[in-house]
Amino acid sequence: MNLPKVKPVLFTGKTYKDGTHPIMIRVTMDRKHTYKSIGHSVMSEAWNEEDCRVWDKKPVITKRQEGQLNSTRLEHLKTLYANAQIVSNAKHINSVITDAVADINLINKKLKINQKEFDISNIKNN
Repeated sequence: MNLPKVKPVLFTGKTYKDGTHPIMIRVTMDRKHTYKSIGHSVMSEAWNEEDCRVWDKKPVITKRQEGQLNSTRLEHLKTLYANAQIVSNAKHINSVITDAVADINLINKKLKINQKEFDISNIKNN
Protein backbone atom coordinates (compact mmCIF):
# COMPACT_ATOMS: atom_id res chain seq x y z
CA MET A 1 0.00 0.00 0.00
CA ASN A 2 1.38 3.38 -1.02
CA LEU A 3 1.51 6.12 1.55
CA PRO A 4 0.34 9.60 0.60
CA LYS A 5 2.87 12.40 0.42
CA VAL A 6 1.82 15.38 2.52
CA LYS A 7 3.50 18.75 1.99
CA PRO A 8 2.60 22.30 2.98
CA VAL A 9 2.83 24.68 0.01
CA LEU A 10 2.26 28.32 -0.76
CA PHE A 11 -0.38 28.20 -3.50
CA THR A 12 0.87 30.91 -5.84
CA GLY A 13 -1.74 29.99 -8.44
CA LYS A 14 -4.16 32.15 -6.50
CA THR A 15 -3.46 35.71 -5.39
CA TYR A 16 -5.81 37.64 -3.13
CA LYS A 17 -6.49 41.37 -3.51
CA ASP A 18 -3.97 42.18 -0.78
CA GLY A 19 -1.21 40.33 -2.67
CA THR A 20 -1.09 37.30 -0.39
CA HIS A 21 -1.30 33.65 -1.43
CA PRO A 22 -3.15 30.91 0.47
CA ILE A 23 -1.20 28.27 2.36
CA MET A 24 -2.40 24.81 1.43
CA ILE A 25 -1.57 21.24 2.34
CA ARG A 26 -0.91 19.22 -0.82
CA VAL A 27 -1.66 15.51 -0.57
CA THR A 28 -0.30 13.35 -3.40
CA MET A 29 -1.25 9.73 -3.92
CA ASP A 30 -0.71 7.70 -7.07
CA ARG A 31 0.26 10.88 -8.96
CA LYS A 32 -3.07 12.49 -8.10
CA HIS A 33 -3.14 15.37 -5.72
CA THR A 34 -5.56 17.51 -3.84
CA TYR A 35 -5.18 20.66 -1.80
CA LYS A 36 -6.64 21.50 1.57
CA SER A 37 -6.56 25.09 2.81
CA ILE A 38 -5.37 25.88 6.31
CA GLY A 39 -7.21 29.22 6.33
CA HIS A 40 -4.15 31.49 6.29
CA SER A 41 -2.41 33.44 3.56
CA VAL A 42 0.94 35.26 3.38
CA MET A 43 3.08 37.17 0.93
CA SER A 44 5.49 35.00 -1.04
CA GLU A 45 8.43 36.75 0.70
CA ALA A 46 7.18 35.42 4.05
CA TRP A 47 7.27 31.76 2.91
CA ASN A 48 10.33 29.61 3.61
CA GLU A 49 10.33 27.22 0.67
CA GLU A 50 12.96 24.89 2.15
CA ASP A 51 11.16 24.31 5.45
CA CYS A 52 7.63 24.73 4.04
CA ARG A 53 6.84 27.15 6.82
CA VAL A 54 6.44 30.89 7.35
CA TRP A 55 9.58 32.77 8.37
CA ASP A 56 9.32 33.35 12.13
CA LYS A 57 12.67 35.14 12.43
CA LYS A 58 15.00 36.90 10.03
CA PRO A 59 17.20 34.30 8.29
CA VAL A 60 20.98 34.73 8.17
CA ILE A 61 23.66 32.99 6.15
CA THR A 62 25.89 30.87 8.35
CA LYS A 63 29.66 30.49 8.02
CA ARG A 64 29.10 26.88 7.02
CA GLN A 65 26.86 27.92 4.14
CA GLU A 66 29.41 30.49 3.00
CA GLY A 67 32.08 27.81 2.84
CA GLN A 68 29.99 25.11 1.17
CA LEU A 69 27.82 26.91 -1.39
CA ASN A 70 28.96 28.09 -4.78
CA SER A 71 28.84 31.82 -5.47
CA THR A 72 25.63 31.66 -7.54
CA ARG A 73 23.70 29.79 -4.84
CA LEU A 74 25.15 32.04 -2.14
CA GLU A 75 24.02 35.19 -3.99
CA HIS A 76 20.58 33.66 -4.46
CA LEU A 77 20.33 32.97 -0.71
CA LYS A 78 21.51 36.48 0.16
CA THR A 79 18.80 37.97 -2.04
CA LEU A 80 16.18 35.59 -0.68
CA TYR A 81 17.13 36.27 2.94
CA ALA A 82 17.31 40.03 2.41
CA ASN A 83 13.76 40.05 1.01
CA ALA A 84 12.36 37.70 3.67
CA GLN A 85 9.39 39.15 5.52
CA ILE A 86 8.53 38.26 9.07
CA VAL A 87 4.84 37.86 9.88
CA SER A 88 3.69 38.75 13.38
CA ASN A 89 1.60 35.58 13.77
CA ALA A 90 4.16 33.26 12.12
CA LYS A 91 4.38 30.89 15.08
CA HIS A 92 0.61 30.46 15.10
CA ILE A 93 0.49 29.83 11.34
CA ASN A 94 3.33 27.30 11.60
CA SER A 95 1.51 25.45 14.37
CA VAL A 96 -1.66 25.37 12.23
CA ILE A 97 0.42 23.88 9.38
CA THR A 98 1.87 21.23 11.72
CA ASP A 99 -1.60 20.38 13.05
CA ALA A 100 -3.08 20.10 9.54
CA VAL A 101 -0.32 17.71 8.43
CA ALA A 102 -0.82 15.67 11.61
CA ASP A 103 -4.59 15.51 10.97
CA ILE A 104 -4.06 14.12 7.48
CA ASN A 105 -1.60 11.56 8.79
CA LEU A 106 -4.15 10.61 11.48
CA ILE A 107 -6.80 10.04 8.80
CA ASN A 108 -4.37 7.75 7.02
CA LYS A 109 -3.67 5.79 10.23
CA LYS A 110 -7.39 5.37 10.96
CA LEU A 111 -8.00 4.06 7.47
CA LYS A 112 -5.08 1.67 7.78
CA ILE A 113 -6.39 0.35 11.12
CA ASN A 114 -9.79 -0.25 9.53
CA GLN A 115 -8.01 -1.91 6.61
CA LYS A 116 -9.32 0.62 4.12
CA GLU A 117 -7.37 2.17 1.28
CA PHE A 118 -6.36 5.79 1.51
CA ASP A 119 -8.00 7.82 -1.24
CA ILE A 120 -7.67 11.47 -2.17
CA SER A 121 -11.41 11.90 -1.59
CA ASN A 122 -10.83 11.07 2.11
CA ILE A 123 -9.08 14.42 2.49
CA LYS A 124 -11.84 16.45 0.86
CA ASN A 125 -14.49 14.74 2.98
CA ASN A 126 -12.70 15.44 6.29
